[in-house]
Amino acid sequence: MNRRNFIKQSGLAATAAVMPVLPFDWKNKDTSIGLQLYSISPSLSDDFEGNIAKVAELGYTHVESAGYNKKERTLYNRSAREYRKIIRANGLQPISAHVRFSPEEAAPLLDDFATIGVKYVVWPSVHGGFRKSADGYRRAAAQMNTVAAQARERGIRFGYHNHNFEFQAIDGKIPYDILLENTDPELVFFQMDLGWLVKGGFQPQDYFRKHQGRFPLWHIRDVNDDGKSVPVGSGKLDFHSIWSQRELAGYELGMVETQQRKTSPLNDIKQSIHYLKTEIIK
Repeated sequence: MNRRNFIKQSGLAATAAVMPVLPFDWKNKDTSIGLQLYSISPSLSDDFEGNIAKVAELGYTHVESAGYNKKERTLYNRSAREYRKIIRANGLQPISAHVRFSPEEAAPLLDDFATIGVKYVVWPSVHGGFRKSADGYRRAAAQMNTVAAQARERGIRFGYHNHNFEFQAIDGKIPYDILLENTDPELVFFQMDLGWLVKGGFQPQDYFRKHQGRFPLWHIRDVNDDGKSVPVGSGKLDFHSIWSQRELAGYELGMVETQQRKTSPLNDIKQSIHYLKTEIIK
């Protein structure tokens, strides 16, 4: 083994030593489907406990939160412990969380998510100030490396979630490529939003091949020809082809995300998991 490979293998071993064991059977990991709770935010505002129970009834096994209040240190107006209790009481795992924060804000926030039992904390996007230039995206990548190191100290993995704007060239570069190239692959993973990437004019499989193993979490989103988010299976994404490349991606868990609706948002997530369970993840 040469020196370069030895260092790489040693680094991977050190990372594995601090990474948490996820709370479900990895032999059956491909059958587990999570939900990004943003999809049903209107319903959660009306009846949080009742609608979390409905999510479990539909067959989802994990949930991903959105909307952490950094000032109050609450999720859905509940403390970390209260949120965890409700989620777990319904047989769900509070596996991941979307929250945007700076390195200076990281410590108490990560402590709260460690209390909940979150295994993945994800930046949902980079703020507008970073989006003005290629150098701005490089600065964002540097911050990701910093907060990822803080997360790892708490047994949490840190990642980044894309929209479609990361695929619009700036200064001759694709911003998503800048982020991938300037983040430490042993610290920062990428939660690929399949639908937004396709809306941006690219194909997930190409990124899986080029950056193997960097996409353990997916947002399973579908879009129509107009780029609008639709229930999974009713848009233009070729989920059979994407699913066949999951090993290249390093796939561990998929999170359904659908368009947020004011009326009957549960219908979209019901249709989505039915399609996945009957047509893709058999």
